[in-house]
Amino acid sequence: MCPKRQDFENALNNKINEAINAGLTEKIIISRDLHLIVGGYPDPQKHRMPVCCDVMYAKMRQFPDSEILYAPPSGRGATLKIKYKLC
Repeated sequence: MCPKRQDFENALNNKINEAINAGLTEKIIISRDLHLIVGGYPDPQKHRMPVCCDVMYAKMRQFPDSEILYAPPSGRGATLKIKYKLC
């Protein structure tokens, strides 16, 4: 079964909430790691890396001071790295 957008949103929310509860002021997320949590990666038939990356980009709106540390040339790939500023 292919992961759905909601699966990525839930996993990302969980990682950010864990960081907030631990008192962290920032959290770095790499798309490959997030997708591995959700599943379906690196299976070429089941991966949804573009959706994973879209969710990560969308989450930046909630934390306006966040920054993209690295984006692959296409903007969506396993190496997308975002630092979410949590406060």
